[in-house]
Amino acid sequence: MRAKVVFPLLYSTGVAGLNLAWDIDSSNFLDKFEFFTDADPTSGFVKYVDQSTASSTSLFNTSNNQIYLGVDHTTTLSASDVGRNSVRVESKDTFSNGILITDFEHMPTAACGIWPAYWTINNNGNPYGEIDIIESYNDVGYAYLSLHTSNACTMTGSDFTGTNPRTDCSLSGNTGCGVQGTDAQFGEDFNSAGGGVYVVSLQDSLKVWVFQRSNIPDDITNGSPDPSGWGTPLLDLESASGCDVASNFIDQSVIFNIDFCGANGAGGQEWTDWTDCSTKTGTSTCDAYVAANPSAYAETYFSINSIKLYQ
Repeated sequence: MRAKVVFPLLYSTGVAGLNLAWDIDSSNFLDKFEFFTDADPTSGFVKYVDQSTASSTSLFNTSNNQIYLGVDHTTTLSASDVGRNSVRVESKDTFSNGILITDFEHMPTAACGIWPAYWTINNNGNPYGEIDIIESYNDVGYAYLSLHTSNACTMTGSDFTGTNPRTDCSLSGNTGCGVQGTDAQFGEDFNSAGGGVYVVSLQDSLKVWVFQRSNIPDDITNGSPDPSGWGTPLLDLESASGCDVASNFIDQSVIFNIDFCGANGAGGQEWTDWTDCSTKTGTSTCDAYVAANPSAYAETYFSINSIKLYQ
């Protein structure tokens, strides 16, 4: 993939001395993001469509001042088809530091077969750095937050609210380091609360916070984000010997995608071993279920109010 550059334009200054470098909403989303249409790298039962197709089939729109990213939930398919139509969008520009704040009105809700994600990655590698800010599978009501690095990074300490921590961030560790969120931070419960914001602070440490709509700090709402008053984060990765955060997570592209099944996702271990979807649906494979049950995915979409980056 071609090299990308950081937005050069700065918009405003916050109380923490930060400038608004990205200010993305429904009015300029297509200027800042591009649609990915290659075959799914994770071998999911999915076909990522281009912007024109997504718009004409109601998988993408910018109505009501919101960015809608969804999936086909009307077409019955065969398990031998390529997969269910969906969208994957990637930012045209990258960031290596700052505070990334994404305001969600709606998240995909739990449903067997889904694998939605909001994440960032260094597409150029060297070093490999990936931040899976939101990743969920099947009928699990919460999301996972995971980090992957090419270097031998380890998440230590306990100053975070996420549960079931994994400490090995290296690619050789496969699942990456990270934590599990709560039902209130994803899916139906998050949507019922009016949505909210996910905040990633990438400085000399990497921290993530989640705030439901009624609990968003005033400094975020006012455009002057100041993490010092936000309390304990969901995840905290501090720089340590051999693993400097600032150098391991550079040139991050922002990605939103909704996958189905997949070699390493909802159609693999998760379908039969990690969830009850095989028993619950009476279907032995993820592909077969996703193909035959389009209406199960009516609530499988992201609705995004804004994406802001302060540097």
